[in-house]
Amino acid sequence: MRSFQNLQRRILGTATSRLTTRSYLFALQSTFGNYIRSVIVFYDGLCALCNEYVRWSLRHDSKRRLLFAALDSAHGTRLRRAFPATRDVDSIIVRDGDRVFVKSDAILAIARQFGGLWRLAAGIGRVVPRPLRDWSYDYIARRRYKWFGQFDACPLPPADARDRFLNEG
Repeated sequence: MRSFQNLQRRILGTATSRLTTRSYLFALQSTFGNYIRSVIVFYDGLCALCNEYVRWSLRHDSKRRLLFAALDSAHGTRLRRAFPATRDVDSIIVRDGDRVFVKSDAILAIARQFGGLWRLAAGIGRVVPRPLRDWSYDYIARRRYKWFGQFDACPLPPADARDRFLNEG
């Protein structure tokens, strides 16, 4: 139980000693509804690199484990309210049940969902110290608009994958 409370403190960024497992999961359920058990990738909808990564993920996610939502959508806003540690992240966030991954951990969490060699590569990637992984991630993230461009509006998802994108509301 103590490790669960430590996880809550890290994710929520507040003292949550009075928050029980049941009430915590209830709060997640009320925030994310039927998607509580889904892996949701929140991404910068205006970023060309992020959009291309989402399309690449759609091609490689043959088991259809991932759902997607833009960070500036209603779902993204609810995520940031539920997990204050994510408020300053503006590129990719992954929510897997009651866990949230940011920066390089988010990229590795996505790769693990693909299985096979991608899962192995994600495991090898975790051997690299997080500060080094996150430094590399931040280096690219700070320059992504300059290097890859930016959309004026969030592009529509591919027609055959629209059911994997969370609607507003």
